[in-house]
Amino acid sequence: MDLFGASAAAARSLSAILSLAGIVVFFDVCRLLHGPRVALFAAAIMTLAIGQLDIAQEARSYPLLILQGVACCDLVVRISFFGAALPRLVFLAFLLAAMLLTHYFAAGAFAALGVYAMIRLDGRDRRRTLAAFFAAAAITITAWGREFYCQTRSLPNFDPSYIRESSPNHAIHVLLRMAELPLKYCCGELVAERLPLAAHIAAATVVVALMLQLRRRPDLLLWILRSGGIILSVAAADLLHHSQLLQFTRYTVLASPALYAILAGVHLPRLKYFCDLFPVGVITSLALLAGIRAERGVPAKEDFQRLAQIIDTYAAPDELLVFYNDSTWVSPGVWYIGYKYYSPHSQHPWATLRHAPDSTLLRRLPPRQFWLVGRAPELYGAALFPGWQPEVVWHTTAGGVCLMRNTAQGDSVR
Repeated sequence: MDLFGASAAAARSLSAILSLAGIVVFFDVCRLLHGPRVALFAAAIMTLAIGQLDIAQEARSYPLLILQGVACCDLVVRISFFGAALPRLVFLAFLLAAMLLTHYFAAGAFAALGVYAMIRLDGRDRRRTLAAFFAAAAITITAWGREFYCQTRSLPNFDPSYIRESSPNHAIHVLLRMAELPLKYCCGELVAERLPLAAHIAAATVVVALMLQLRRRPDLLLWILRSGGIILSVAAADLLHHSQLLQFTRYTVLASPALYAILAGVHLPRLKYFCDLFPVGVITSLALLAGIRAERGVPAKEDFQRLAQIIDTYAAPDELLVFYNDSTWVSPGVWYIGYKYYSPHSQHPWATLRHAPDSTLLRRLPPRQFWLVGRAPELYGAALFPGWQPEVVWHTTAGGVCLMRNTAQGDSVR
């Protein structure tokens, strides 16, 4: 953003570039393990998968994480084919440490890749490669150990409601969320959530059946270990903490390339001229879905532009904006920053609140009306501000904008 500006396109461009680079490296891994035909299929599936398109358009760390993950796989596979040369080992240690420092859920991928190295390598290559893993762990502990310790002491104080699971059948829900992952990786969260449970179970059953071919397809070992290590580690965290991290694809997205490689390797020799019908069918379906998605546009997760338009249209320049959220997980400043991004020249007086206003703020409220912004402000506005009632409310995917009216004043609203 320092180099290219703070526009949405500039902020997202790095994710897009990293995502494209990840496809290239993924092709190389699949080429070494399965041959160029399967590698082309796998790269095409990864290119068209809606889950990847969604991740590539967000200014988050996940495209970088995927690139680092497939690059680590590429290096370990190259070591198994061409030997543990020093440059490969140094680069592997660096990338493993970078992956761990990018996201803590990379620990499952780190462990799975280490197991793969122990199984596939032997002798001097195994010892040198495992030394690279230990070096990466040492780098990570040195760079982040103290902060990690502090987080383990402070994070339990947070209670983010969006990841808490209150159902008594929590273990069953964890299994069902695991079954939903294949379609989420391919179709994206928005589409997959609209599909019936039977479709998710059928897709998960197909993937498990393909994994059971390990005895005939030893080249699948890397992908089975990788997907298992990542998904099972997050599932274990859900079971331990009664959370629903598996509900969010981004926490296991590092396992998605494994699915694409497994789907691309399906070969149906009995069909002769149509032996590649399965991967071609997957690619065609994803291409159609991506075309429909492009035509209809990408639904905004949090439409702060619409929120800013509402405020600028209906609120007078001198009217007070109050941004409120009582969650310890999301600051009310998020709404202020989102609004100011699209209305940088706004001169509205404003305030942010995490709790009920004190007497000082209540005395400083305007005599007739102000604007309350946040999640469902019409529900808690009257309780927070005695003597005030919600008059009009507008809803957006980013939150609500509510006009609060002083009921002690008899004159009409402007």
